[in-house]
Amino acid sequence: MIELGDKSSPEDIYHRFQISKSAFKKTIGSLYKERLIVLSDDSIRLLTDEDAE
Repeated sequence: MIELGDKSSPEDIYHRFQISKSAFKKTIGSLYKERLIVLSDDSIRLLTDEDAE
């Protein structure tokens, strides 16, 4: 789980990943559309095979 989300500050995102908030949101959006992650306001969780069952 990553304790960053849509409501996270641009500074927190840059500190963690060295990318802009815009780039972070585009990447997260793509992963979400592929149903690889679950989003909340303050965290992101990778889906596992167990979640699909």
